[in-house]
Amino acid sequence: MPYDRDRDLKPVTIVARVPEVMVLNPKRVEATTLKEVLALVRATPGKYTFGSTGNGSPVHLVLERIKQLAKVEILHIPYRGAVVALGDLVAGQIDMSAADAPGVIAHIQSGALRAVAMTDTVRLPALPDVPTFAEAGLPGVELVNWYVLMAPGAIPAPLLARIHAAMMAVLDDPGLKARLGAQGLTVTSSTPEAAQAFVTAETKKWGDVARAADVKLD
Repeated sequence: MPYDRDRDLKPVTIVARVPEVMVLNPKRVEATTLKEVLALVRATPGKYTFGSTGNGSPVHLVLERIKQLAKVEILHIPYRGAVVALGDLVAGQIDMSAADAPGVIAHIQSGALRAVAMTDTVRLPALPDVPTFAEAGLPGVELVNWYVLMAPGAIPAPLLARIHAAMMAVLDDPGLKARLGAQGLTVTSSTPEAAQAFVTAETKKWGDVARAADVKLD
């Protein structure tokens, strides 16, 4: 990146979390649970395909994490973006993928795709029947797309405190939480210090996964 994140940016608060949902094309994969999917994959290594939104993308990292923890082989098919990957999944060109919850809720509800697990630590109100990976039997696959409000790194402390207080009032609005929750986003908030610790921990965790899998960006 053309900047130093830790020097040039100062976290104000975490704003929202959006999990990835592992979804299957039900016509190509005869499984209804994550355990059944993993059993099929183990029985036929390399047969099943998993589309991602590109090498090094969050969806690719979810796949690598699944492969590392479950000790399975799934063929990675990198796409250039979510729209094409999701389109091919619905059309039956690939077997499975993971996608931001807001992008697949309608497909899951219509039956075009089947959800087997999601990557947050709690279930989404918009998808109450979809278990977390831990609940589905594979703990450790916790990856959320997170939104953190950032300020310039040199922002004066009093101004940072004012912006933080204003954001707390916004994020505490029940109406906002309900509207975004229906779309698959979980509104959250934090202190600036907690937001910084979270960003640092996420960077290390998924950097380690990428290095272990020798992930290369396009």
